[in-house]
Amino acid sequence: MEYLRQAPDGKLLCTKDTKKGKTYCKWYQVPHGNHGKRMYISKENRELAEALAFKGYSAGKLKDNAVELKQIKCFMEKLNGKSAVEKYLERAPEYLSLLKSSRFTADFSGDEVSYGNLKEELREWSQAEYRSNPNHPEHLVCKTPNGGYVRSKSELFIATFLQMNHIPYRYEAELELGDEIIYPDFTIRHPKTGATVILEHFGLYDNDRYFESFLRKLRAYRRCNYIPYYNLLMTYETDDIPFDSARVSKMLEFYFLEE
Repeated sequence: MEYLRQAPDGKLLCTKDTKKGKTYCKWYQVPHGNHGKRMYISKENRELAEALAFKGYSAGKLKDNAVELKQIKCFMEKLNGKSAVEKYLERAPEYLSLLKSSRFTADFSGDEVSYGNLKEELREWSQAEYRSNPNHPEHLVCKTPNGGYVRSKSELFIATFLQMNHIPYRYEAELELGDEIIYPDFTIRHPKTGATVILEHFGLYDNDRYFESFLRKLRAYRRCNYIPYYNLLMTYETDDIPFDSARVSKMLEFYFLEE
């Protein structure tokens, strides 16, 4: 960004100081690379504090954009390149013929595709027992149409949409990502292909502590080849931007219902 080249030197540091029961915020200008003594910014010099604050925000946006670009490139490479399974099936039509008549379930381009009775396989999958999130069961307060419980009205909307459209899913099912165990909000199986898709709803996206947890989970997904808006869907809401049920409906229709 052009602004970063013209911005004041260093970065902004905000500290809190309590005197006589009142909390005050202090601003400091920290030299680049933390070399040198930080300089106090008086309230009369608010313009400098604002400039440094915007500089830090702009630098953070650049980092976010770089991460997103890397993910998009990874997605495009996966989308455009031919997998080993695709190359295998291209050798001769007999391969595919044998697979279609097989009682086994084959894995094609990362998407699970049942060449037998997919509908029956998905029905059994959705009804089978699984390990779910053991943390804070008291927060499961919203009852879904099939009698299950989720943690928020937004998740209730998603669960209801999936149930009403006969899209099989599991709520907060245990998922092993390398050495880490997590519990995605929704593990969904595509009703036509059997592909597994994770859907995470981040309902406190503007909360700093919650956002750090979101980043840790996103890194774990990335390490295990879960790519945003390929096999990893995400929805968000903040205090200022509420859950958009119409937009989420269109997204779910696009991924699971359209031909």
